[in-house]
Amino acid sequence: MKNLRLPFVLLTLLSFAHCSVEKQILGLWQVEKVQIGGQAMTPAAKWTRFHPDQSQESGNGWSQHTAGYWTYESPSKQLSIVNVNGGKDEFGGFTLDAIDKETMIWSREEDGEAVRVWLRRTEKIPQAASAKLLGVWR
Repeated sequence: MKNLRLPFVLLTLLSFAHCSVEKQILGLWQVEKVQIGGQAMTPAAKWTRFHPDQSQESGNGWSQHTAGYWTYESPSKQLSIVNVNGGKDEFGGFTLDAIDKETMIWSREEDGEAVRVWLRRTEKIPQAASAKLLGVWR
C-alpha cells in the first residue's frame, strides 16, 4: 500500500502545478517588449486577455483584432493561442519561459530567429495614440 502512495502524491503535485500555472496565465496582459533575433521593439498598446473557459482575445489599444482559445501543456510548457477570426499562426505556440504575478515571458523560433515576448499584467486595456482619433470631434 505504501508503494502506491508515492505515485499518487507525485501525480497530485504535478496536476496542482499545472493548474497553478494555468491560473497565473488568466487575466489581462500588456506586451512590453518583443525581441526578434538581436532587434527589440515595443509594440504600441498590444494586449491579450486569457479567460478561465480557455477563450482569449487580443488587440491594440481599444481595438480588439483577434479572438479564439488557448491551451497550456504542462510538461512541455507550451502555450498555444488559436485565433478563430484571423489567419493561422504558422509558427505554432510559445514556450512559457517564466511567469509570476506580474510578468510573463514567452519564446519560440520564427524563420530561424529566436523570438522572446515580455508581458506585464495590467488591470486596464492600454490606450494607444490612435484612441485620440476615436470619438466625437468638434
